[in-house]
Amino acid sequence: MAEDKAQVISVFSQMSLFKGLDMDTIATLADESENVYLKDGETLFTQGEFGTCFYIIISGKLRVSCKEGRAVKELAILSECDYTGEEALLYGKTHTTTVTALTPTRLVCFNRLKFRRLSSTLPDIRSFLVATVQTRKLVRQKRFDWLNEGESIYLLARRHIAYLFIYLIPPVILAGLSVLVFLFAIGREFQSVSSLAVWIGAFVLVVGILWGIWRFVDWANDYYIVTDQRVVWVEKVLLLYDSREEAPMSTVLTVGAASDYIGRVLGYGDVVVRTYTGEIVIEKVGFPEQLAGLIEEMVRRTKKLAKKDEVAALERVIRKRLGRTAEEETERAREPRILTRPQKLKKRPSRLLLLKNFFRVRIVENGNITFRKHWLLLLRRIWLPTLLLIGLFYILIARLLDVYVFLSTPSVVLFSLTFIFGVSLWWLYEYLDWGNDLYIVTETQIIDVYKRPLGKEEKRTAQLENILSLEHHRRGIIGILFNFGDVYAMIGAVKFTFDGVYAPADVQRDIFLKMKERKRQIKDAETAAERERIADWLEAYHHQVQDMNDQDDGNWREY
Repeated sequence: MAEDKAQVISVFSQMSLFKGLDMDTIATLADESENVYLKDGETLFTQGEFGTCFYIIISGKLRVSCKEGRAVKELAILSECDYTGEEALLYGKTHTTTVTALTPTRLVCFNRLKFRRLSSTLPDIRSFLVATVQTRKLVRQKRFDWLNEGESIYLLARRHIAYLFIYLIPPVILAGLSVLVFLFAIGREFQSVSSLAVWIGAFVLVVGILWGIWRFVDWANDYYIVTDQRVVWVEKVLLLYDSREEAPMSTVLTVGAASDYIGRVLGYGDVVVRTYTGEIVIEKVGFPEQLAGLIEEMVRRTKKLAKKDEVAALERVIRKRLGRTAEEETERAREPRILTRPQKLKKRPSRLLLLKNFFRVRIVENGNITFRKHWLLLLRRIWLPTLLLIGLFYILIARLLDVYVFLSTPSVVLFSLTFIFGVSLWWLYEYLDWGNDLYIVTETQIIDVYKRPLGKEEKRTAQLENILSLEHHRRGIIGILFNFGDVYAMIGAVKFTFDGVYAPADVQRDIFLKMKERKRQIKDAETAAERERIADWLEAYHHQVQDMNDQDDGNWREY
């Protein structure tokens, strides 16, 4: 009995859900929980049943599925430290899924009364569970195209609602000033002054409302995502830009939670995720301790899975060398709690997509990222031929509409079409000259392509693993306003320059991620070679032992 309780306490202390609780509280929760045992294939609850308990898995595995029409869809595989049943209790609804044991499984449960007391006593836990349920619903509805195949979202969180109210204070104050202006207008005797005040008040009110809407959308567009592979901060500024900053779980060094006095009063805080290359600050979230615990849990699972995969790979190599039958691949220690939607089949690029890429400055195809120079540099090249084309078309159309008649129509048409053809060639040349200067980042190298239309072509390449340092600069007020600049990659004593690219910080990050992935591939290859060397030694040892045993058997028979 004591061992069973110790196991429950051990699982509870590892769970992100109970992060921040002291051991006495965790022990009390363990005492209040009730044991549930399932056999292989036994059902915990069925879709459509009324929810009665909140379950936490102590050992074993469960399958989560739901019925869609006549088909049964598998949603997730749950294992140790995972939980289920919270959605039905939180919202007083029936279960939306069916949960079945895949192996003999031990769980602990909290009935409806205990769950209600738990969520009311510890509001952060309730907020975290609500966010988890909302994440599951959102993942099934929305598509996240940047997710890797098989990558699963565990939590999606925005800044706390209290922060939104603080964020809206300036536009509310501005809109409130319009009331003072209207009151001023009412007390004026002169009609002209009163009308001017009304117009000013109306303008201030409209600006305040639009500013408030913009700030609300800005708040709604920023969110933080925790997957089983990385921590992601998605930031979108309406009508200006969007960015995505991320930290792979394998690079996370430390995770910490902090809050100021106002945050503690209002119930929010920050989570700081430090990596080898910097940090991601998850600001003003409503459950900082639980979120930090979730990230730490994902880091532990990533390391555990990597170690297990490494051991399994070594065992496969040894079995192969010794001539043993290879067993099935080691099953993942834990399947995703939330499965992503299936990837759609790739289609051939449409004409609309080709037209869309005509002016794009960042193109991703087959894992390769191609960067062009900023569109402002294109505009610098084509502004004159563009104006000439507009003028020539105006001359042609105006003559056809008889806006002027002092020149004959045939002569104007001949003149216009001739010059339109020539200027169009000029415009096309400038576009191709801009579009042919490409900076390409592949899986193994960076490529700098300089090509003149109908002229020379130069190409420089460098291996990603040879890059020593990366930096970027945005020069001048124009570069800052339009967010373009240069990215420098040092390869030995040679400097590669990506000139005039849009969002140089993002370009630098893309190169770094490709460089990191390349180094990981090289390390994996070296690890595989090391496994082969170990297998060689073990094979030689095995043969020596076998020869010695054969020799001993021969000596025994002679004896």
